[in-house]
Amino acid sequence: MSGTSGAFNAGTKYDASNGNFELRNVPPGAYVLQAIASAAAPVPAGEALVKISALALQPNARAPIEIRTADINDITLQLTAGVSLPGRISIDGNALSQLPGWEKVQVQLKPTVDSSFAPNLQPAQPVAQRPKPDGTFSIEGVSPGDFLLGPVTGLPSGVYIKEARFNQEDVLGKPLRFYASSSGTLEIVLSSKAGNISGTTVDAQMRGTSGAQVVLIPERQRERTDLYRTAASDASGRFALRSIPPGDYRVFGWEALESYAWFDPDLVHRFESQSIPVRVSESETNNVTVRIIPVNR
Repeated sequence: MSGTSGAFNAGTKYDASNGNFELRNVPPGAYVLQAIASAAAPVPAGEALVKISALALQPNARAPIEIRTADINDITLQLTAGVSLPGRISIDGNALSQLPGWEKVQVQLKPTVDSSFAPNLQPAQPVAQRPKPDGTFSIEGVSPGDFLLGPVTGLPSGVYIKEARFNQEDVLGKPLRFYASSSGTLEIVLSSKAGNISGTTVDAQMRGTSGAQVVLIPERQRERTDLYRTAASDASGRFALRSIPPGDYRVFGWEALESYAWFDPDLVHRFESQSIPVRVSESETNNVTVRIIPVNR
């Protein structure tokens, strides 16, 4: 069981003869209760699974719980080795085969369970089979729980994810809630009309600066790391940010910045007044001049 307060293991409080377990001295807070069988489920002869590890086939179950001031009793976890989740990808209203290199596209789902406390006790990340020309695909070994749409790899430059829905619910940057009784298709709509940003980084004297760290951060939905873009300015101070979904953003330019520090909300808020607001539209290229933030600021 993992949560913001820590991780707890049933340990010796588990009775293998009847499946009963007990966790004691759990501090109040929100958690995900998880159970994983010690052995993998058998794979039927001749059944092909793509990139599914043995851990993915281990029967497992997850359930969100909230501990307050009283005990929680009689929780039932139904172990399952996972099922197949069907999906379909289209682009600009056409079949996926209209996209050059379509056969390289692949979808992933990431469990929302925080693995920082127990990295060896997480179900493997489900990975989809390669799509067919009509865009249909399946993700094997999906067990009940909450997932985030992971990176859709293999997309060529200029293409972005415009929509993602499961059971008619928006799951683009939001949890995909999958349960044993779930039925439906993961619908992913791509667009070839991404925007771009090009520009120049300059110092206080408006001279082009090389090697500056340029970061594009969404104005809203800053938890969506898939919307972030980074680039380094060249010898003349020029930079380019490509394949940007339409929306409102801010462009930051640092003289130097530690990798991934731009995900720190406090740092971003601190320098927000020194960024450039930009509205990205479909198939358009914005040109901006970004004054760099010195290292000593």
